[in-house]
Amino acid sequence: MARDPSPGSLPGASETCYAVDKSDFRRRYSNAIRRPAEGQRFPAEFINFLVEIAGKNLNFWESSNLSSPVTATFRTYVLGRFRTIPADMTSHLEQELPMDSISLQFLKDLLHAPSPSGYERPVQDVVRRYASGFSKDIRTDWHGNVIVGVNPTGSPRIMLAGHCDQIGLLVKHIDDKGFLWVHAIGGWDPQVLLGQDVQVWTRNGPVAGVIARKPIHLQTPDDRKVVPEIKNLWVDIAVRDGVEARSLVSIGDPITVQLGFRELRNGLAAAPGMDNKVGAWTVISAAERVSRENPNAAVFAVSTVQEEIGLRGVQTSAHQIDPQLGIVVDVTHATDCPTIDENQFGRIKLGQGPVLYRGPNVNPVLFDQLIANAAQLSIPIQVNGLASAASNDAAQLQLTRGGVATGLVCIPNRYMHSPVEIVSLQDLDQAAELIAQFCLSVDSQSDYTPL
Repeated sequence: MARDPSPGSLPGASETCYAVDKSDFRRRYSNAIRRPAEGQRFPAEFINFLVEIAGKNLNFWESSNLSSPVTATFRTYVLGRFRTIPADMTSHLEQELPMDSISLQFLKDLLHAPSPSGYERPVQDVVRRYASGFSKDIRTDWHGNVIVGVNPTGSPRIMLAGHCDQIGLLVKHIDDKGFLWVHAIGGWDPQVLLGQDVQVWTRNGPVAGVIARKPIHLQTPDDRKVVPEIKNLWVDIAVRDGVEARSLVSIGDPITVQLGFRELRNGLAAAPGMDNKVGAWTVISAAERVSRENPNAAVFAVSTVQEEIGLRGVQTSAHQIDPQLGIVVDVTHATDCPTIDENQFGRIKLGQGPVLYRGPNVNPVLFDQLIANAAQLSIPIQVNGLASAASNDAAQLQLTRGGVATGLVCIPNRYMHSPVEIVSLQDLDQAAELIAQFCLSVDSQSDYTPL
């Protein structure tokens, strides 16, 4: 439907209401919605059309019987970009997870792909496939980092880093009974591993197993007092003997707990590996949003590897990119559950927005700009302090070459380094939007010297 700047010029329209042909609307929607599924950008003209129709004709919107994907698309592509909606319209929207279906599927695909440190290839395949829909500048270095460029010749160079690796286990020994003895990849609390379903990721596909211990009925009083250690845990893959086990599993195969994704109430979701696949999701999603506009800066979103074993991938990727500015996205501890002391760790809640860190690891000018961007977009943020170098990629990114003006944006996470990590999907979406707008606000005249 051709649109005129004057709403009154449309047949049957007034200053407050469009006369809209519903069949035309549905045709335009069905054509447009296919584009993101094929990795193309959602048409700006259609976004504007949605904004005008939704804002000026609530009766049409309410009576159109739009399907759930339409509502999700409206929320992400319209609310996420324009942040404008009449207050009385919220009752006409379905209650959806705060992501469109394509972005949510990207997150699910990341979480279903195994990625123990050093074994990130499956999850990086997901990253490359998704990023190919909006970037032609995608490369994978020999370390395994995936670097996605948007406007790669721009200035200055901004690096967005989110590590894709997760904690896991590694097969160290296969005994003659067929039980697997393991070493930890990253930092585990061994107690959370007891009773877990696991998968051994072999060259020929996953092998199911479990981690358990002697039943409580057979434990002595002293047994019950012992805190388990990784060296005392074994994986049972239900084989007859060591010969069968060795025909299925090799020394050095990685292991994860059972992967998956569970939608919870109030826009929350639980999964192993939220640390830090949500960070990889956020930086790639931010780069995608930047690609829809005309940035002055060069933006490189990096799905970094091997963070959990020493902040390794960020060092090699940053050396290649040589950024002037950098933002690291990782998870941080949500303190809104029992037994965590807010006096020591700050007041951080799920669903209250991304966390911006202050401290010696963060450039103060960049921090102030993120605060200003958040206020401009009406994005809620939480602030926390960090008195030393971060325990994540920000520590190494800041020290790259001659130094990088670094920001740290974190996603609140309950039960970190466990099989039941919980995050708010709204926090992810808001973090991606905030970072995208920061990147778009940077140009060659921007100065981050902390004077």
